[in-house]
Amino acid sequence: MNLGVSLPAHDLGGNLRAVGRFAAAAEQLGFSHLRVGDQQVRPDGGPAHEPLTLLAYVAAVTERIELTTTVLVVPARPTLLVAKQAAELDCLSHGRLRLGVGIGRYAPVYAASERSFTNRGARLAEQIGLLREFWTQPRVEFKGSFEQVSGIGLNPLPVQRPIPIWYGANRYPKPRVMDRIARLADGWFAICPLEAFVGLRDDLRRRTAEAGRDPASVRIEAQMRYPDEEPDRWLRELRGWLDAGAERIAVRAPGPGFGEQAHLEALDTLGRLAAKAL
Repeated sequence: MNLGVSLPAHDLGGNLRAVGRFAAAAEQLGFSHLRVGDQQVRPDGGPAHEPLTLLAYVAAVTERIELTTTVLVVPARPTLLVAKQAAELDCLSHGRLRLGVGIGRYAPVYAASERSFTNRGARLAEQIGLLREFWTQPRVEFKGSFEQVSGIGLNPLPVQRPIPIWYGANRYPKPRVMDRIARLADGWFAICPLEAFVGLRDDLRRRTAEAGRDPASVRIEAQMRYPDEEPDRWLRELRGWLDAGAERIAVRAPGPGFGEQAHLEALDTLGRLAAKAL
């Protein structure tokens, strides 16, 4: 089934064995991908895992499930470091990484990283191009508005050349964001309501064609909540997303406040319910 699930990293906290058990269960139940968010620090001071490092651990305890960041706040990081970490993770997982990228909303992280918060969208657009250069060329020559690279490259290169880059934005992306997705991304994480999706989908397809790309080349993943006490309603929503053109679906973990066993039980329920519809 082309259904993914978010790793409940906040609830599982520092219990890495619980993280591994959840990831292994998701793979065993047939979920297509596992999503991990990015919060270098949390405003409430709660546990926050570094996603690429955490996914390296997940890669070691799984064999097939795709590993997805949703989303890595790339403008708050050095581009070369992101390129190297992602390439290493892609090698360790035998080509299972999908890099979801975004600009984030927490200004103190940018301040602590000595990076501008105000131009982060434009810098991310440039970083996407540079990342692909690092992942496909043994020596990179790149001159952008924010970064210049000459005569260096990664070794080893990733298995996927390049690693797929998907763009995450807020619920109702602004036109300039939709333009970036249309020009640069391999896919879009749609977190909008279903009733707003068709209009945004059509807008993205139009912008992608205007950018000289095949609209079908920008794939779409929707996001849903866990099933509640009305599973039939959840199934109708799932089918609605699929009928509207979402190629993938990801389900957010329930909570907060769930323990490991509750998360595993919810995952099993979700797998059995989704099997009826997919």
